[in-house]
Amino acid sequence: MLPNVSGPLIVLTALATAPAILTESSLSFLGLGVQPPTPGWGSMLDTAKGCLETAPWMALFPGSATFLVRLAYVSVGASGAFQKRTASTIARTSSRSPSGARPSRRTARAP
Repeated sequence: MLPNVSGPLIVLTALATAPAILTESSLSFLGLGVQPPTPGWGSMLDTAKGCLETAPWMALFPGSATFLVRLAYVSVGASGAFQKRTASTIARTSSRSPSGARPSRRTARAP
């Protein structure tokens, strides 16, 4: 794979996964997602909405898991998007001329 493509591809994948997780859990909550007995965070929340007064942890855990996983994907994507350039990358790019060619390595000789 081209080295210039891997960084943006990781960022794009990480930032596109977070909305997909929310979409899946929303559809499962409405009954349009995965069908039982397949577990889904949205279907777990749908099951737990009837027990909120007696067992609030049944909604707390799948809701927290959805939130934390989405937060992790967005954090990974954002850290890749705003990653600082390293000193070696800056040195390589600043030593090149505007045309992209490297400067000659001629040294001045002492008289």
